Amino acid sequence: MGYLSHKMDLHNYQEWIAERQRLLERIKELEAENAELKKRLGEDVVPVVHEPTAMHKLSAQEKVELFRSVFKGREDVFARRWYSKASGKGGYQPVCQNEWKSDDMD
Repeated sequence: MGYLSHKMDLHNYQEWIAERQRLLERIKELEAENAELKKRLGEDVVPVVHEPTAMHKLSAQEKVELFRSVFKGREDVFARRWYSKASGKGGYQPVCQNEWKSDDMD
């Protein structure tokens, strides 16, 4: 590594250190502001309680039926998993059940 590239790396490192310090100071400011706001709110702060939804009472089959009713689409089109041994990549592609019947396609 030449002197110039070392000097540039040192400059970038010093910039990074300075930015880190600015961010740490900003975090302290925000934490102080947060504490002050909490203090102002006092006892009026009501914790949010997450009530369980009706979904937890549904069976798995009922959840599937609900999902399918909300996201209804073509029933003759579905996803097919593919994998390429050459590239090592895989994914999904849409496939029509009537893939070889050209007269049925839109």
